[in-house]
Amino acid sequence: MRRSVLGAALGLLLSGCVVYGGHAYAPPLGTTAGPQPTRLLSEREAAEIAFRLCQDRALRVDRVRRARLDSAGRWHLTLSGFTDRAQVLLDGRDGKLLRGRFYREDSAQPGASPSQTAPALPSRSPPPAPELE
Repeated sequence: MRRSVLGAALGLLLSGCVVYGGHAYAPPLGTTAGPQPTRLLSEREAAEIAFRLCQDRALRVDRVRRARLDSAGRWHLTLSGFTDRAQVLLDGRDGKLLRGRFYREDSAQPGASPSQTAPALPSRSPPPAPELE
């Protein structure tokens, strides 16, 4: 008799779980169930954003030395030019600047090409010495 009572109780418990677990939860209308998956930036898009950031800072960089996408969805970019360079960390989803190190060679003027040499200063004769009486 004990087996039949235990079997009936176990059957009753299991049937209740099946009925309760059979209902699916439906979110209310107009809400989303979770965050929508977003597209990551391509390497070219990340490089264009990094070049634009350097241009805003008057850096003369013209090539990407390294570009790497890490597992957290961030782009690590190293840009360089003749004298200037930059290390940039961008969010791979929206392109926001997370961290940046910008190095500028201050000996050249911002608009000058690094291949051009600075013009020579005009030579002047020294001013006349004051006369003593």
